[in-house]
Amino acid sequence: MVVTALNMPVPYLAALEFLARAGFQPSRSEVVRRAVKAFLAQEQQLERQVRAVMDEILAEDGGVLPPAGVRVMSANLPREDVQALDRLVREGRYGSRSEAARVAVRAFLGEFLARREHGEVPPAPYAHLADFRRGRPVFFPGGARE
Repeated sequence: MVVTALNMPVPYLAALEFLARAGFQPSRSEVVRRAVKAFLAQEQQLERQVRAVMDEILAEDGGVLPPAGVRVMSANLPREDVQALDRLVREGRYGSRSEAARVAVRAFLGEFLARREHGEVPPAPYAHLADFRRGRPVFFPGGARE
């Protein structure tokens, strides 16, 4: 085992302490270990689902995957949502607005891909993503630019 320092919001620390003291888990570390294991399993599942969709896109349009990494993007969000994200950062639940948005996007993608896997969302044409791979702005059907 490796001792790791973690910045944790105070309410989460209280919850970890409660779970340990009430006997639900032997220690706070055990709660964190279980949470991290579950998180990593979810991340692997999401990665497999995203990879399957990307393979479908590549098969349809013969493109190449965009390079890995993080890119800066702009998004138009309602002012109250930005304020809510900023409140979560001030409360220490997330390190930045970007981190909170990444968690939100990850959750959205997971839900979308699960719905798609169950046939609730029809497959869409992906040709418009070819420009994304070439580093150009992407225009989605219906005229929305993201």
